[in-house]
Amino acid sequence: MINGCLWLDNVSQKIYEISFINLDENRQNKIINLVIKDESWAEGWIYDMLVFCSEAVFGDPIYGANIDENGWK
Repeated sequence: MINGCLWLDNVSQKIYEISFINLDENRQNKIINLVIKDESWAEGWIYDMLVFCSEAVFGDPIYGANIDENGWK
């Protein structure tokens, strides 16, 4: 997971000379779409990231995510 984040940041630095996290939404989407087109692993990595985020937001708090059931409100 971390390697994918670092790779996104490296691409962002090469194209925009700024970290991925500091890009506006439009430029972040451009980087993500570029990576998906150019790297075979990227689509699966992005899918996994979305699954992990969804589980963290909507999962049962018994598993250590969704503290105070905020994702259920």
